[in-house]
Amino acid sequence: MKEILSALIVAILLSCSRGSGKELANVSDVLKGSSQKTFLSLSEKENYSQDIKTISEKLKEKPKTDLYKTRGLIYYRFHNYKKSRRDLEKALKENPADLIVLYVLAHLYYYIGEDYKAYSCFQDFNNIIPKKKFKLNKGIEKTIKIMAANQVLVMLQIDKNEEREKNINKGLNKYVNAKKDEKCMYLNHYAKEKESFKWTGKCKDEYAEGKGTLVYDWYDENIEYKGILGKGVFKGVVEAINKKNNYKRECVFVNGLCEGKGKSEVKNHYVFEGTFQHGFMHGNGRILNDDGTKYEGTFVKDRPMENGKAYCSDGKETEFFIMRSFNTGAWSIVFNCGK
Repeated sequence: MKEILSALIVAILLSCSRGSGKELANVSDVLKGSSQKTFLSLSEKENYSQDIKTISEKLKEKPKTDLYKTRGLIYYRFHNYKKSRRDLEKALKENPADLIVLYVLAHLYYYIGEDYKAYSCFQDFNNIIPKKKFKLNKGIEKTIKIMAANQVLVMLQIDKNEEREKNINKGLNKYVNAKKDEKCMYLNHYAKEKESFKWTGKCKDEYAEGKGTLVYDWYDENIEYKGILGKGVFKGVVEAINKKNNYKRECVFVNGLCEGKGKSEVKNHYVFEGTFQHGFMHGNGRILNDDGTKYEGTFVKDRPMENGKAYCSDGKETEFFIMRSFNTGAWSIVFNCGK
């Protein structure tokens, strides 16, 4: 599934519900090419920057919904989510049924991690659609289907995050047996149904003890935790390896989650070095990608923030923006390195 719809499809959709072809053409021009891995050319930047200046001057004379909307769409095209949000929220307040604004805000909220607001916009968009008298075509049908699917995917992401937060706050702390032939307890912090553990090290006083590997199995998920256990609890640095996903993480475990300085790696993809909080990349850190591109800055619950710096493989600083997958909820950094 595509993560972002073509702006052309959106323009087609909305031209069926309105008669203002001129405005829609302008909107289409603004959003055209705002899909993943796309940046404005130098000439486009100059043109749009002048447009922003002109609109801002007009807004000083007289606030107008369409001007806030247009400026907000241009900021979105610049991937300036903060300013785009400010203007589009003003436009939506005046016209809650504006499908272009709902479409853009739904994606914008999702990209900045505000899932509840993103879901609300997707829901409003999909609720308004049946009330519009559209002349259906393939573009409109595709738009409706993808927006409905994205609404479901955002809801699933919300459920997943709520479950994780609930487990972190609850801290189940349940001892489970990690040996088949003897009692050898491991302190499991977040119990799930049909999961199993296998400890390869020694046992002492009926607890997993010393150096070894704890193998975790849950459906098709298999993770190896290598480290030192004391009375069934990991002490010091733990190395977690997920061979299926080529994923490895080294950090100190606190209540079963990474805390403080650590490192994570996805083979042939990226390496992260920085700080963790409750298992999230959180605080200062850097990501070095397999293609040589690099990001250094701040992370908030796995999301790289815009106040960081990005570098191409030749070491030169470049512009970047943040994307997010609807299927996995994972964030990614898009670098402007001409690739």
